[in-house]
Amino acid sequence: MPGCEVVRARADGGEFGDVVIERAESRVATWFESDASRVFTIERRGPRTRDNVPLGTRDENSLTADLAGEPVGIRPGGGRIVKRTYRILIEYDSRTSSFGPKDLTTCRFIGGNPWEIEKEFCSLTAYTDGGVGIEWALPVRIALLKRTVVPPEPTPDDVLIACGVAAAFGTGSLSLTAIVMGLVSSVFPN
Repeated sequence: MPGCEVVRARADGGEFGDVVIERAESRVATWFESDASRVFTIERRGPRTRDNVPLGTRDENSLTADLAGEPVGIRPGGGRIVKRTYRILIEYDSRTSSFGPKDLTTCRFIGGNPWEIEKEFCSLTAYTDGGVGIEWALPVRIALLKRTVVPPEPTPDDVLIACGVAAAFGTGSLSLTAIVMGLVSSVFPN
């Protein structure tokens, strides 16, 4: 893209190695540093409509995405309670994953629909330099249910898509939990 600044950064893809993240005005691409044969790309068609989103839009009709040439469905949507929150459904390889706010700076990447939090792969944080931080989900013991929830194992494609979506849309927002906790603390001050 002539005249557009291209920023390259990296993310630690765990056992799969470093992920290269390339971000331009209307495009984000991710691939593994050790193997650039599978590339995940999200592109914006048309003008920038949102200054607070790195890619410039959350309009589904203005986005295209593919993974190694195969189409990937990207469906951004508003949060359920507050207009400033958001969630994104990603459909690829007969699977659905979701990306949505966890707190003000991070988002969850879930191997399923947004309410299937037991399928959380990781939490992601997008940095201003174009990089993405990944915190892998760990097993959680739920004493009340007398059960341990073990997170699913991500595939290399899951890692590429998670990093690409985080770099394209940014991370963090006011989650429903944060809103409710703010309301409770204002009603019942210390």
